[in-house]
Amino acid sequence: MTLTHATLTGTWESLGTYERYEQAQAAVDKLADKGFAVEKLAIVGRDLRSIERVIGRLTAWRSVLVGITSGAWWGLFVGIVLSMFTPEFLAPVVAAALLGAAFGAVLGFLYWITIGKARSFTSVQALGATSYELLATGGIADDARLAM
Repeated sequence: MTLTHATLTGTWESLGTYERYEQAQAAVDKLADKGFAVEKLAIVGRDLRSIERVIGRLTAWRSVLVGITSGAWWGLFVGIVLSMFTPEFLAPVVAAALLGAAFGAVLGFLYWITIGKARSFTSVQALGATSYELLATGGIADDARLAM
């Protein structure tokens, strides 16, 4: 098989097809343990698809709580950085965390007003493949097949 892609150019031979990525990864690990030049191998996902998993409803309160949480974390980070330049440690950290939480609450509510009303759920997106093919180049395919 000849592939022309920015990262895979030249002639590549299939060593096998696997249902799960972990299986293809285990095959590469096995070849690496036997001293094969793993830089001449590639794992290619076939039939890619976008998977969106719905994880819950998006309500105004949930949007505000997410904003408060993320704002507080950012505020905590900024407060720790600011506390390195002041003699007091606790005051800037607490103040920045509270300001971050307040700012995050406002941004979370604004997000819900603009986007949340049109989309009333939250989700996580991922990219998946139906199968994974292990490819080899550089004349190692026959030896790799024997070692597998």
